[in-house]
Amino acid sequence: MNINWDVPFTYEGVLFPTYGNYGGADYSAGVIGGTPEFKDHGNPYLSFNKLQTVSDAPGENNDSVDPLDYLFYRHDVAITLADDDPADVTAANLTLLKGLVKLDPAKFDPEGEASLYAGFATLAMLGQLAEDGQLGLLSPKLIFAALEDAIRDIQYGFEHLPESELQPALAAYFEYDPLSETFAFNFDVHTSAGQELLEFAAINLVNNVLDAGEGADAAPINTFLTDAYTLTFHLDTRDLDLA
Repeated sequence: MNINWDVPFTYEGVLFPTYGNYGGADYSAGVIGGTPEFKDHGNPYLSFNKLQTVSDAPGENNDSVDPLDYLFYRHDVAITLADDDPADVTAANLTLLKGLVKLDPAKFDPEGEASLYAGFATLAMLGQLAEDGQLGLLSPKLIFAALEDAIRDIQYGFEHLPESELQPALAAYFEYDPLSETFAFNFDVHTSAGQELLEFAAINLVNNVLDAGEGADAAPINTFLTDAYTLTFHLDTRDLDLA
């Protein structure tokens, strides 16, 4: 089990679980507030195998548990070296996003934990770049690829998570609606007037991915009158819907 449900980090007042020894804001080397090991000359990144041999300080664990955790390690090093320089922080976030899109977590974790975490991490990176006003650095192709990859990862994760981990996952990412007996993940997409068509295409791409194989064609979501969307999880079918 690589999602640390009992070691959360805080983002904008909300608790989220960490992953492995490097996944999560201000979480590195297995501890909140930790610092990753890196080389101070040439290529700063230790290899995946080298990380397993690094001597651990008391309370720390430098091991990278899988390829997803290694992506987070490299991001931690890049953020550390950025030293709060906005351009370097953006470059680190963009590199992580591209790495997440290329990664196929189901290949090394068929039980879905890595896929679930990678999917939400991809959405978080898109959100961070948007919040920093840097979404324009991404091509529409990359934005669409990232959204599609994130939703496929999240969907795979929920479909394959062991029953013992499903409830912690829902509690971490979703809010329960007793009226509909569903779990909801609410999010906003803020775009300028010139990006409304891009928002329409991106949201409806996600909707089509979620509805694929369900028989009827998905009705287009009208994105021109709202910035607020809801991802809904149905516990009985483990199905995700977007509205």
